[in-house]
Amino acid sequence: MKRFKKPTDVKDLRENGRIILAHGEVTGHCHEITADNGAEIVIPAAEYFEELDGRRVLLVRADAPFIDSIRCHNVKTDGLCWIPAWAHPADYQDLEPIARESVRGVLFTHNEHGPFVVPAEHQVQARQGDVLLNPIGPGVSHVIRPREYDRSEVRQIVD
Repeated sequence: MKRFKKPTDVKDLRENGRIILAHGEVTGHCHEITADNGAEIVIPAAEYFEELDGRRVLLVRADAPFIDSIRCHNVKTDGLCWIPAWAHPADYQDLEPIARESVRGVLFTHNEHGPFVVPAEHQVQARQGDVLLNPIGPGVSHVIRPREYDRSEVRQIVD
């Protein structure tokens, strides 16, 4: 597995200590990284920063807390993902539960979608609404906000 090395020259994107990957412009919701109990993550469990080239990165540290999880097979992408054990797999489209296990990680949460576990030791692609976490190494994801083209401008998709 390729290990990610964090550059030294990055811009911290935390907002008052919170890791918010996107704000919902229409309903006021947000896509946020939290601890399993809903409390704020103790930094350095996770970091969110922008590299000099503009790429936004979520880094889940190896010392992140353990989360009681259900490892699932995503039949749509043929990949693995984890959801918190207290969540209901039937509420997620295209997921088949495999096993219950404890993994180090953080939660990718949203008011209108079920949470996903972002594990520290695995490469997992996750999409929640208009935010895509594209893995670039174990516990490291490129945070992508899809854009749409209009003849007059290119803009981020609003959900």
